Amino acid sequence: MKKQLLTFIPIIIISVLFLFSAYREPVGKSALFCDQNGDFTILIVSDPQCDTKAQWQEAADELERLIVRSAPDFVLINGDMNTYNKIDADLWDMFISPITGRNVFWSTTNGNHDPYTDKHYKMYKSYARCLNECVSKGDPNFEAERPMNYVIPIYSFDGKRVVFAIYALDSGTSNTNGYEGLTSRQIAWYAQQSNALKRQNNGCEVTSIMCLHTPIPQVIDMFYSSATAQNATPKIAGGLYPVYGKTRQSDEAITDYRCENGTYVSKSFIHTTAPQNDRGIFKKVLKQGDVKAMIFGHEHKTNLIGSYKGVQLSFAGKLSTGCYSDTFCRGGRVIKFNEYCPQNFTSQWLGALPTSPDQPAVYSDGNIAK
Repeated sequence: MKKQLLTFIPIIIISVLFLFSAYREPVGKSALFCDQNGDFTILIVSDPQCDTKAQWQEAADELERLIVRSAPDFVLINGDMNTYNKIDADLWDMFISPITGRNVFWSTTNGNHDPYTDKHYKMYKSYARCLNECVSKGDPNFEAERPMNYVIPIYSFDGKRVVFAIYALDSGTSNTNGYEGLTSRQIAWYAQQSNALKRQNNGCEVTSIMCLHTPIPQVIDMFYSSATAQNATPKIAGGLYPVYGKTRQSDEAITDYRCENGTYVSKSFIHTTAPQNDRGIFKKVLKQGDVKAMIFGHEHKTNLIGSYKGVQLSFAGKLSTGCYSDTFCRGGRVIKFNEYCPQNFTSQWLGALPTSPDQPAVYSDGNIAK
């Protein structure tokens, strides 16, 4: 009996060691890993803003097409789920069925129509593959009115390294000065997380993207200092930054924003965080050096992307006919990277309708992919 037991012990030990070596345990809460080739795909959509069952169905159908086309490993919905922040659980379930039916991980950000509520947070978290998180109440940067800020690490195939990260931040609603934008505490929280990932990565920045609903004022500088945007009519094209994509603009004469190139333009053309509410997130991004792309929602009728001071600024477009909408930029943005060179990711906008043509993929350095 003792001899048989001694025979089985090495077998048990070998089996246990095999299980531990085969199981990829992430360091953080994320369960996102690159595939066996080192590849990873992110789909970012925004603004379903659905207020009727028909609009939720439209959004679900368009999301389905985008998922079939891009085969994402992760989907982020970048704010403004509906107009009145009253989401029916059954309709939400229908909307995200293209994601949940494929067992894809997903998360959301809060937009100007999505002030944080415990009810909606609990609804999202009731899904096993929702990666939404809130800042801990014990964190000095916790804010009760907008706690849902989080960072999602993406691991190498073997689970040993964080090779990419996704920051998701609540950009607030609006006030007398315009759209609120990020707070000083949120910016400090981002820097804190960025530094922690850097320490974990042997002192090197972890290539990251940042998703927030309302665009930052630097988008105006980039756009109106551009000479390459398609179908765009800036007052003056300065030619400082390469910009691609399409936008529809009304002919407004308000000139209340001074751009980097000295041009005075209307910030109504691109609805951004009010300049006076710019508390320095872009300056902090440049200082930290890890975030190489910022992706916005909010602006329903554009899929613009450009490289501004080494950081991509881009839009995700829109899903459904909810709120102000047409068939011009209905689709989503796809980010692809490989764990062996994550800094050389591509960003491409894909249309969900025949009337919303695709845009070419753009490399992280701002050049169009060949």
